[in-house]
Amino acid sequence: MGARGLIMATCIGTLGVAVIATIFVFAGAQWKGGNEGVPLVFFAMGAVCLFGFIVYRSKSTVARWGARLAAASEEGKTVDDGLELFKRYSPFLLAAAVVLIVGGIAGLFRY
Repeated sequence: MGARGLIMATCIGTLGVAVIATIFVFAGAQWKGGNEGVPLVFFAMGAVCLFGFIVYRSKSTVARWGARLAAASEEGKTVDDGLELFKRYSPFLLAAAVVLIVGGIAGLFRY
């Protein structure tokens, strides 16, 4: 799997998991071990996804480090190519953050 595939799988996979977990909340599914912490977990993961979106859109050291790792997975890619891929696919992390925050709010009322 190349750099594009790794970044795309991470961002779109995060969104997919967020959507599935939020569907469970709206369906009123019972979580093993109790439901009291569900909204808190959703808010925390939403914050992590939002932070990832902000970092991937910047040219910070952390983003450059991740871009270097992504570029190393495919021959002929540069760090700038990795940063461009991060910018292209980071909106999926923003969407995941929104979905998780909505799920957290729903969890406050559901549980």
